[in-house]
Amino acid sequence: MAKILIVDDKPLNRSVLATLLSYKGHHTLEASSGIEALHQMEVENPELIITDILMPQMDGYEFVRKVRELRTVRQPGIIFYSATIWRGKLKLWPAPVEYLELSANRANRMMC
Repeated sequence: MAKILIVDDKPLNRSVLATLLSYKGHHTLEASSGIEALHQMEVENPELIITDILMPQMDGYEFVRKVRELRTVRQPGIIFYSATIWRGKLKLWPAPVEYLELSANRANRMMC
């Protein structure tokens, strides 16, 4: 399955996504900021990145611009998402694991 980097400043959001994706057989990596994720990109070279949009220091848009500027790594597929806890329930957009699984599989095919 795919190696997926999850970028979010909120540990709970990263944990939920990592658990769902690991359950489906994907190898997950986590970063708490765009800066940390850029360092992981050079070491781990993930096939897919799932990144939050609103983060301190470097938002998701700036992070993706910097990823696209990297010439030393293959270019991964990227999914933007946003998450929130409302009335005690975690809401993810896009939430369906099937969507994430399809995106990871698409990323795998693109890299082959």
